[in-house]
Amino acid sequence: MPTTIPIHTSPDRPFILLPTFVNGIGPHDFLLDTGAGRTMLTTALAREVHVPALEEKEARGLGTARLTAHLGVASEISAAGKVMKNVDVAILDALPKCAGGAGALGYTFFRDSFVAIDYPGSELVFYDSSGGVPRKFLGAAHVPLRLASPERPVLLVTLRTQDDLDGTFLLDTGASSTLVSPRLAARLGLEGRPDGEVIGAAGGQSAYAAELPRLSLGDIRIEGLEVQIVDAFESLSQALGTTVEGILGYDVLARFRVGLDYPNERLYLVD
Repeated sequence: MPTTIPIHTSPDRPFILLPTFVNGIGPHDFLLDTGAGRTMLTTALAREVHVPALEEKEARGLGTARLTAHLGVASEISAAGKVMKNVDVAILDALPKCAGGAGALGYTFFRDSFVAIDYPGSELVFYDSSGGVPRKFLGAAHVPLRLASPERPVLLVTLRTQDDLDGTFLLDTGASSTLVSPRLAARLGLEGRPDGEVIGAAGGQSAYAAELPRLSLGDIRIEGLEVQIVDAFESLSQALGTTVEGILGYDVLARFRVGLDYPNERLYLVD
């Protein structure tokens, strides 16, 4: 039977942290991060769990700082009853301070799973995808997902805004709010007001708040969504090799029981 894990999120602390073992050592708190292609370890944790840092590579993330990561392979990672062998990881000096944790579970950990996140019910389950769609999601509204690329395996979803304008958004359980690009904001006629900054893997970035009158995910419509306009999507699009106009975050996802069918590339939403 799949293991049901309690989760605790709030608007002030919107991140899902899971007790995680790496090479049998732990538990350590790991962020559940669908916006990460590789599972990530801090340098300190990689040393502790004996994962050697191999190839050096430039990493990309929200923010203006340059990031350097080392690639490696963890022999085993386990969390919430799920065990993965030989997991490709990225090793960074530190993760974003706002999230905390010693690592982040990304695509290389989820790729063969159906991930069920019940935000209202405060629980999470990893299902084996070979068992088909879990009963609680049968007949539920769903929209297609796609990977940016095999090299950049993050989840993208097409959303429809007012005036029937479509935009490609990164689906990111590691993001506290929904972000849009200045380009999309201009197309929609949104007027932003200064709203401090957002913090990403590469540090802080100035943000402007605005109200998006309507956002649709398939048959599900959300009215009057407060979003943040952030000038970070040109570099993100270059890194992913495809145009991305926004990030879909906790403020939308937390309204639903969310089903992420990784092998079949579908997003299920039950309100």
